[in-house]
Amino acid sequence: MKYLNITLIISLIVFISCNKNEESENAAQPQAAELQAWLQLTDMPTPRSEIDGVIYEGVIYVAGGFFNGNETSGAFEAYHIEEGRWEVLPDMPQPAHHPAVAAADGHVYASGGWYQFGENQQNVSAFWAYNIESGEWLQKADMPYTRGAHRKVHYGGAIYVITGAGPEPADILRYDIDNDSWDILEAKLERTRDHVAITLAGDHLFIISGRGAGTEQPRVDLFNMATYEFQILPDIPTPRGGHTAEYANGRVYVVGGEVGGDNPYALDSVEVYDIEQGQWLNGPNLPYTVHGHASAQYEGKIFTIGGATGAFFATFETLTGNNYALSTVTE
Repeated sequence: MKYLNITLIISLIVFISCNKNEESENAAQPQAAELQAWLQLTDMPTPRSEIDGVIYEGVIYVAGGFFNGNETSGAFEAYHIEEGRWEVLPDMPQPAHHPAVAAADGHVYASGGWYQFGENQQNVSAFWAYNIESGEWLQKADMPYTRGAHRKVHYGGAIYVITGAGPEPADILRYDIDNDSWDILEAKLERTRDHVAITLAGDHLFIISGRGAGTEQPRVDLFNMATYEFQILPDIPTPRGGHTAEYANGRVYVVGGEVGGDNPYALDSVEVYDIEQGQWLNGPNLPYTVHGHASAQYEGKIFTIGGATGAFFATFETLTGNNYALSTVTE
């Protein structure tokens, strides 16, 4: 009986200790309060991954990627949010996976990436503008360097290309829309990486996680687009690559991605950075794992489109056209 009592006491101590550890972990990263679940919408016509997307006047434009296994796609498709329908647009003149897109003044700008895969993979420095009204692609001045798995953003009459794989990855490239010309900022990235996520909140660009030095980096940079100054923010709890980020209602939503290593895997997790609190929160998980997808924010809703549910080489067998939305508006 004495040994039985000792066993019960030890079991009770272990149980209490485990509960305290779980409570401590939950307290370290609280939940983002009162967010709804993800809502499934109409799938994208062409399932593909390693794409990019941008929103312009209520329409999400999705460009490039891998399709039909590891074939390079020039597909360019548009999701009309209010109508809930997809439109197939003229293909990009240069098919590419891992491109980047931005939108301004009635145009969608597509740049870089890679054509084909493996031994035949080719770098792309081309820079194209799609005229939304005429439905035509126009070739613009090439980027100073090739870039793939990069990001870009429109701000103040210019398109900025930031991060990515290629020559001089610390350089920030600026495209002057009116003059069809490029220059390179004096400001440089301190921690270079590719497959990052970015999102613009006012004058501030969040540059989140990504892959560098052979692994996923937890680094989060805040770049002031008006002063070209950097600030380091708290690390993201789950380092990742091939994810996306969108700003809405005072928070930054980081969606999906993949983690490498001996057993790579895609993520369904959503982590939310509360700007005022300077704190990371847990958001509602996606109903599936995904990386290499596109995203956009419209009237407080985060849209997540396409990608692959498997990581790295499993990408080619797990392409998806999924289209889901999450409302960030809380009661």
